[in-house]
Amino acid sequence: MNDQKAVTELEKGNQLLEEGKLEEAIAAYCCAIELDPANSWFHNQLAEALAKQGRFDEAVTAFCSAIELKPDFSWSHHHLGDALAQQQKWKEAAEAFGKAIELNPQHFGTYCGLGQSLEKLGLLDEAIAAYRRASELNPDTDWIHHALENALQDRTQSDLAEAIASYRQIIALNPDNVEAYHHLLQVQPDNWEVWLQLAQALGRREEIEEAIAAYRQAAEINPNFFETYLALGDALASLERWEEAIASYLCALEQNPNFDAVHFQVWAALAPVQKWEEAAAWYRQALELNPNAALAYHHLGAALAGLKQTEKAIAAYRQAAEINPHFFGTYLLLGDALAAVERWEEAIASYRRALELSPSSDAVYYQVWATFAPLQKWEEAAAWYRQALEINPNAALAYHHLGAALAGLRQWEAAVASYRRATELNPDFFGTYLLLGDALAAVGRWDEVIISARRALNRNSGFLALHLQLGVALASVEQWEEALASYRQALELTLSCDQKALEIQQERLEAYSHLTILLIQQGLLNEVITCYHQVFNRNPSSAGFYHRLSTILAKQGLIDEALVCFQETPLRQPTAGEVCEYIWKGLHQLGPLDETSLYCQTEIKQEIVETYCIESSQYTVMAINSLADSDKLFLEKSGFSIANLELMSLDDINLEELYINSFDRNQKLHLAREVEKKVWETFGHPDVVQGLNFQQTIVETGYVYSICPVSGSVVRSNQSFNYGDTIFIYRFVGVNIFYLIVGGWGGSKRSIYFPHQELILNFRVQDWWASRTIQNIINTFKSYAISCWLPFKYYINGKQKKEIVALSGFITNIGHYFWNDMAGIQNLYENGILHKIERFLVGPYEYFSIAHIFPEIPAEKFTHTAELGITLFQRLLLNNYFCVRVTDLVVKEKLANRVHEASLKRCSQAFLQEVEQAKQHFPILWVGCRSRDRVWISQVEGMANIIQSLHSKFPNLGVVFGGWSPKESEEATPWEASWLEAPMKTFVEQILALLPPSIKTYNAFGLPTYEKNVWEYAADLYIATIGSDTIYVATLGNKPGVIHTNTGLWDTVEPLFLGVRENCVPPVLIAKEHIVENDNSSHMVRNYDCDWNVIYNEVIKILEKKAILNANSAS
Repeated sequence: MNDQKAVTELEKGNQLLEEGKLEEAIAAYCCAIELDPANSWFHNQLAEALAKQGRFDEAVTAFCSAIELKPDFSWSHHHLGDALAQQQKWKEAAEAFGKAIELNPQHFGTYCGLGQSLEKLGLLDEAIAAYRRASELNPDTDWIHHALENALQDRTQSDLAEAIASYRQIIALNPDNVEAYHHLLQVQPDNWEVWLQLAQALGRREEIEEAIAAYRQAAEINPNFFETYLALGDALASLERWEEAIASYLCALEQNPNFDAVHFQVWAALAPVQKWEEAAAWYRQALELNPNAALAYHHLGAALAGLKQTEKAIAAYRQAAEINPHFFGTYLLLGDALAAVERWEEAIASYRRALELSPSSDAVYYQVWATFAPLQKWEEAAAWYRQALEINPNAALAYHHLGAALAGLRQWEAAVASYRRATELNPDFFGTYLLLGDALAAVGRWDEVIISARRALNRNSGFLALHLQLGVALASVEQWEEALASYRQALELTLSCDQKALEIQQERLEAYSHLTILLIQQGLLNEVITCYHQVFNRNPSSAGFYHRLSTILAKQGLIDEALVCFQETPLRQPTAGEVCEYIWKGLHQLGPLDETSLYCQTEIKQEIVETYCIESSQYTVMAINSLADSDKLFLEKSGFSIANLELMSLDDINLEELYINSFDRNQKLHLAREVEKKVWETFGHPDVVQGLNFQQTIVETGYVYSICPVSGSVVRSNQSFNYGDTIFIYRFVGVNIFYLIVGGWGGSKRSIYFPHQELILNFRVQDWWASRTIQNIINTFKSYAISCWLPFKYYINGKQKKEIVALSGFITNIGHYFWNDMAGIQNLYENGILHKIERFLVGPYEYFSIAHIFPEIPAEKFTHTAELGITLFQRLLLNNYFCVRVTDLVVKEKLANRVHEASLKRCSQAFLQEVEQAKQHFPILWVGCRSRDRVWISQVEGMANIIQSLHSKFPNLGVVFGGWSPKESEEATPWEASWLEAPMKTFVEQILALLPPSIKTYNAFGLPTYEKNVWEYAADLYIATIGSDTIYVATLGNKPGVIHTNTGLWDTVEPLFLGVRENCVPPVLIAKEHIVENDNSSHMVRNYDCDWNVIYNEVIKILEKKAILNANSAS
């Protein structure tokens, strides 16, 4: 009975709803619900009525009741979405529309509602997809197309805003990035400020024509910014396009007639190149715009003075002074102009006025001196400086110049008194002591000259004239040894002075001649010549100094002495290239190496040598495993045995023992074989198909072995060279000297180099490393050997036993640090020969303390260094080290356990408790990312979707974000902070912004490596792309995971991981058909995209398998 009444009330409500009688309809629906509360349709209709009345809170409640009663009714979900949208609860609305679509994927209106909600959430790509689906379902509805078009425009604007922000960030980091400005102008072509910034950047790069074009564009867009015209004028002036520059400066002045900086800028552009006509014309035009511009009159006067129109200049200066009577610079230049026409009284008055305006300005004193001294107007100068001292009695510089004027008048005692007063006021100005010494010398007071000169030298020991003055004074009192010492000091300063400095002190060279004559007349010719040899190192470039000495002596009639000096003149200085060739050939027994020769007397910088090697070296490069017939003929004619060359490329432990025991047949040595290094068979990279037994030989014997390719004799070497890379070079002496080059991340044998023929033989033709870098390696090695030739020579010729040193921490990649370097040390330990390493030299890339991983190594065996390049190269020579990088190609369980145990010991209890609490989550997902090269393009949205989907299935999910870790020895470098740490932080922040706060997340990036290791052991699985962090996580933690990468690296992943890790848990690799390549660039840098659902499905499979295993284990 109630059911029928309820239906009657429903029908009544529907009728009232159609008539627009909403209150009555709502009452009827409520009555129906009261009679039959379990009928979802009643709640749905009530909700619709409430929504039409604008009572959206109540409508939402009613729709939720309808859904609770009938959750598979799509229409209730749809209208719930409408009601939530009216409340602008866009996220909840999108969820409601999404549920409606799951139940009924064919209703276009639901897609429209979803599209609107997603658009409001800023998820434009998803919104566009929804609108497109709505359009496909109902292509004839105009408003859907309008909604789609609006969303597309919004995305365009969003992309545009993002692009603009990105380019501005690039510019903020590097204001000289011209490419970023051009990109920004593509999206903002009318932004005059960007054009102006581009012009400034181009100017800094000295691309002036391009800068001018950019300035003009900025001015065209915004013709009212005067600084643009100012900068444009500067650029035009730098190209000497004076008319255009003047026009541009005038535009700047028109914009701002009262801006004095324009006048200064024009003067700064035109005065240095003495464009006086152009300057005068410009300032006249400027005065038409602003007749009261004192600075324009000032500079006009200077331009007229430059044109020698002195009277006009005086008039302009007077006009400037009348408008601005307080600028001392105008009076200074006016004084110069008046002095030029010998109007001395007026000049002195003008200078005096300048001094009154700026009593402490040394510029006035200098300017007055520069005016009077060249004309020897000593009386006028003395009078002016006396007046100046009335204005400022404590002006040391005034007393200094007064003394000089009095000296010009030969009033020596008065000059001495003035100089002494100057030194009292300013005891630190060495120039006054020099002139005081001259005045004292003029009256023969040599002891006082010596005192004065020594005081001056205490203040400036690098002034040539002072040493000469002191030397003459010492010679005058017959203190010959000290006089000779001063003479030598003067010679050394002559050598170090540049030409300009010598010209400044040219007037003092008479003292040099005088002192030379005094010494030689005393019979000290041999001592003088010895000084020359010691100072100039018999350098041929110093021949001019010897010739000058001979000329001085000849002028004094000392012909025999002059001839002796002339015969002592050194020969021509060899060029840098000649020095390089002489030293390199001498070091390799291809020529003499006389340490006393001219070629060995000059220090030559490594950069110069490397440039010479790059430009002049011509190598013949071949591959032993792919010799053409012509190559074989060449090698055989050169005396090489092809069979011997092929044997040199092999690395076999039995062959190593054969080599070792050939040196002592009576005492057999067997290399440790507890654990042998095995080459890989499933991965064809040169670093893993070649053995590494030569490293063990070095450790156990102190030598590396090979055979001479000409004679076939076994040869050995304890000479190694390294400069902080994976490259190690070993020197052998057979019939000819040759070098074995090993390197790459695996550390295998790669090439042989024969200096006598400039021949490089790579062991494998397919070795990309050797073919691309070997010539650069040889050139760098040459430059280090030549620039450090003396320690190099002593190192290779020394008979003292060399210390066996293992280099570690010089590879920049954390994955290879554990996979290769730490695995190599573990191999030595397991073979019982770790103790044979006499020293560990640990470089700046120690990602985990070796001492903590291998506590068996005594602490005193460790030496840490931050040195790289030539400083490291030289250090290894000077310390007589024989170096090896020990590597292996597999991470064993024992090594992984070592690292984890060391990690646990190093972590704080608080950190370990945090990780232990995190283990309550299941699963714990390790998330990796890359910020550059081989990047999953949609990794932020994709990873966020994966995490949310996992969370819906596993509400107790925990997430750990992996990534970069700092090295053991330091915090992040600027490069690491910007390229590794910051992008990872941004990646995590972007993902977190898309996740509900209920998902628990942890950060492992930026943590010390030992803390990150504990996190990776806590993880249940990982998602990552190929990179060093992935190899690190997979090799040490050995957890299951999903790897995505571009198709170029796809074939390497499985064999790589199976080979890297003992008992490897192989990763799941996303199939090629799911990978969308971004472009056709190299697979080492190529980015890609893929559907996150594919990754998610593989993760679910791993977790389901893990759940089964856990269940079986529990049972």
